[in-house]
Amino acid sequence: MADVYSALTEARQSLLDFAQKYPNDIIPAYTGGVQAQPTSLGHFLTAYAEVYGRHANALEEAYGSLNLSPFGAAALGTSSYPINRQRLSDLLGFDRPIHNSYDAVLLSAPEINMRLTGAMAGIAITTNQLVEDLGNQYYLTRPWLTIPPNLTGGSTIMPQKLNPNGVNDTRNDVTAIFGSAAAYMFEAHNFESGYFGGGGGGDGGESVDNALRLAAKSLRQIAAMFSTFEFHKDRAMELVLNDYATATELANTLQRVGNIPFRDAHHVAAGVVQFGRTKGLRASEIQFSDFEKVFEEVAEQHHMQQKRSGLTEQQFKRALTPSNMVESAVGLGGPQPSSVTAMIEENAKSVEDDKAWLSKARSKLDAASKELDEAFAKL
Repeated sequence: MADVYSALTEARQSLLDFAQKYPNDIIPAYTGGVQAQPTSLGHFLTAYAEVYGRHANALEEAYGSLNLSPFGAAALGTSSYPINRQRLSDLLGFDRPIHNSYDAVLLSAPEINMRLTGAMAGIAITTNQLVEDLGNQYYLTRPWLTIPPNLTGGSTIMPQKLNPNGVNDTRNDVTAIFGSAAAYMFEAHNFESGYFGGGGGGDGGESVDNALRLAAKSLRQIAAMFSTFEFHKDRAMELVLNDYATATELANTLQRVGNIPFRDAHHVAAGVVQFGRTKGLRASEIQFSDFEKVFEEVAEQHHMQQKRSGLTEQQFKRALTPSNMVESAVGLGGPQPSSVTAMIEENAKSVEDDKAWLSKARSKLDAASKELDEAFAKL
């Protein structure tokens, strides 16, 4: 568990290091597999850093209730031997013994292991989302986030191919985590009370060990990839400009500046998009005069009270600019530069706090191990 926690901090640090290099560079963001709005690379990466931070917090909280000693409880009801279960717990580095000996022997193992595999599955879900975002890059002829050619895999008969092996391998690993978690769940369910993990069978915790090992491995693969990725901001901007990702901001501007009602503003923005796509134009290529004609047509079609947009040509053009949409955001946690800077700093502090927590936890285990050796030496 401590190794997974350490790998989480490594992945988060790598994401934040990359975000600090390109905090405000524009990239396309997708919903439902379709380009939705422009955002910044810093906004995108700190989102994943924050989720991994919550996974780290969950492991910290879980550690206090999972780092419990079952030892010294004998078969289930302790014994007539005077075993000091508290002393044994201390020497082995646990926070405390599980109080009820029946619980310690017969109930705690599947309960604790299911919580561990559940935590690993949660990490795997987040990692899967990230590698899916990364893998989608390679459906593009000009991906904006690439792995250096010397770190990609090739093809024996297709020399042009540069396969993102790190992305694909990580995806396979997170799939295996789900398999391990499901395997343990069915094994724990299938055995009678009092037999699981003991003389009655079970995999002896191998599924749990696999889930922990693969979670740590996949996180370190994320860290390794972001230490080698190359960002092509011109390609990212080209993708944004090739679609109508700023249409929402045009509707927002019509509401704020032109005092056009929400529904009407979105009817107009949709009309502009339809006009531009029909003509084969980028948003930036639509003339102001054409926008005004579209507005008049939409106003008539939807019986709008306002027949004029209330925008100047400069306001119209600015509304369709990706950088304007990102910089105009004002909500907490948005992609605006001041917000991204704050989130990078906040996450960086969180990573340092987590490193300190891990160091303290490991120091406690090291101290217990030393005390155990000293106790044996006195025998």
